[in-house]
Amino acid sequence: MTCRLFPIDHVWAGALPVVSDDWAEIADRFVTWSASIPDHMGAFLSLKAFPDMPSLPEVIRGKRTASIYVTSLGTETEAADQVKALGGLVDQSARLAPTQPADLAEVFREPTGPHAFQGDAMATSGINAEALTTHRDELRAKDRPQFVFIHRLGGAMRTAPDGGTPIGNRGADYLARIITGPGPTDDSASIADEQGSLLRSLSIEPSGRVLNFLFGDNQSTAPTQDCYAPDDLSRITSITARVDPNRLHRPGRGRLDGR
Repeated sequence: MTCRLFPIDHVWAGALPVVSDDWAEIADRFVTWSASIPDHMGAFLSLKAFPDMPSLPEVIRGKRTASIYVTSLGTETEAADQVKALGGLVDQSARLAPTQPADLAEVFREPTGPHAFQGDAMATSGINAEALTTHRDELRAKDRPQFVFIHRLGGAMRTAPDGGTPIGNRGADYLARIITGPGPTDDSASIADEQGSLLRSLSIEPSGRVLNFLFGDNQSTAPTQDCYAPDDLSRITSITARVDPNRLHRPGRGRLDGR
């Protein structure tokens, strides 16, 4: 594996709180806005529903939240103009701030400890925001948290290197993913069916899954094969058979033949 590093001395970044509670409207406006952002910007929409559980902090307990996370390698003025283009969708007092690349984790606030989550993800050419209304009841947090993320892709992700790549579905415009925190008695197969149904409704063809964001017991609903174009899958399978005939190397989600 050969890795190339790029010199980056600054990133404009921030989490912009969304003021609306209509997830379908939020997603539709995010997709419209993000369709025209330049390649040196990144953005994703975060929709979270939390159950009314005593163990959760009061600020999120039993509530739904929405935020748009934005990063930019452009100028301060350009970053400000992009936030302004979101209009009344986000809190207008929110700003992108100059951030050292090593400090981006503080912006996204991803958990650093182990969590019990089940997740599915689909790369797609577009987003059907109406699905968030159709699946409203499934997305209401009862006894488990539900998170939906819509990422704008493009940029260097879209350009495959010479000689092929094991990363599939690079030409997608968006990544839609859902994460569920299952309870002790939840059935993983039922959660996988709910997640798959929502993602298929959200996704506009062509689409395919993304291996990085598949986790939990959902192999039958979200098979590994969905992550690759047929020619790439055949090539990877052939290489695996040649260099590892005894199948000592076992991928985290099972072998490519589904076992």
